[in-house]
Amino acid sequence: MKKQFFGVLVISVSFFLAACSDNKNIAAYTFPFSFENNRIILVATIDGSSGKFLFDTGCEGIITNTPIKTLEKTVRAYDHYYLLGSVKKYTAYAVDSIKLYSTPFSVSTFALQSDTKLVGFDGIIGLSVFKGYFVEVSFTDNQIRLYKDKPKGYPNNVSIYFDNQSCPYLQINIDGINSPFLLDTGSPMNIIFPLPTASCIDRSKYQKIISRDMNYESYRVSINYYDDGFRVFKHITGNSNPLSTLNNGELFSRKGNLGLDYLKHFDFVIDNRGYPITHLMYKNRSVIANFYPGRQGFWYLNGRANAQYNNFGIDGWNKDGEKLFISSVIDKGQAIEAGVLPGTQVLQINNKEVSTYTNKQIENLFLFSKNTLVLQCFINNKDQSIVFK
Repeated sequence: MKKQFFGVLVISVSFFLAACSDNKNIAAYTFPFSFENNRIILVATIDGSSGKFLFDTGCEGIITNTPIKTLEKTVRAYDHYYLLGSVKKYTAYAVDSIKLYSTPFSVSTFALQSDTKLVGFDGIIGLSVFKGYFVEVSFTDNQIRLYKDKPKGYPNNVSIYFDNQSCPYLQINIDGINSPFLLDTGSPMNIIFPLPTASCIDRSKYQKIISRDMNYESYRVSINYYDDGFRVFKHITGNSNPLSTLNNGELFSRKGNLGLDYLKHFDFVIDNRGYPITHLMYKNRSVIANFYPGRQGFWYLNGRANAQYNNFGIDGWNKDGEKLFISSVIDKGQAIEAGVLPGTQVLQINNKEVSTYTNKQIENLFLFSKNTLVLQCFINNKDQSIVFK
């Protein structure tokens, strides 16, 4: 009887161990990364020079600040490259191996030497460097892992496709219209929507924002429904392209952007084996996110979820000591029509001194209040009372 029991126990343990072994993900490579200012930083040695490199799924190949000494030139299908807001002609060099931390890694890609100063890091490593693998990006333990076989433990997936520069895109539904969004680990931003020049987006969703800095172009956007496969958002208001300069208009004219401020809420795996249409697998890092009805997330796009901006036409403001100034207004809104321009000083809000209000109270009054707002402003060298309804 004891022998029988022992035999059953051995068989059971064997099956258990086999099952555990079958479920174990075995990575071909594991590279730790540091997460600094919403950027993924890898330590790499390229052409004998070591440095801190930004991991950027929105970039092809390798960009390095260090002059290239030993690599041979290679012929590319194009000789112009879009980098940091401008298109330039670069010489491409063939790369067949790099070293990530202390691990030699064989690649078949190209490197461009750029004299552009990349603040805080020495270059960029694009997703194409890891071509041929399932690429796992885990923010839970700050690791990039490469798998030859599909890893387990990722219950959700969303379809992605690659453009001719090996960059992954998602087709995202905005108010019933599909628009391509770049999956961009090189951007520290949240969700950046296409500019109003995009032919696939309803222009009535945008209101141009006027600020004192004419080198920046920004728009107020109001969206009833947004679904990117990760999350469903309803009734969102926020800024489109809030920090990008005008010469980035070409980049975002027909595409949106999912940056790391959004993506860091997930661990995900990109099927980077070379298929033009494939899947990205992901899992929520927060258990709470799964309990929101309709997959509606608890973070939001540069604004507030389930809230509508008011019609006062005030977009931004700043404080200088106890003084309050309007910094930006919405084009054709109540504020600009009443003579309130960027730089206008606000003396009182609803007949009270501005110093009596907290920043949160000012935000609620300027952006979200449904009640009448009375501002005492200094316009054309005189005090003027303006009533917003």
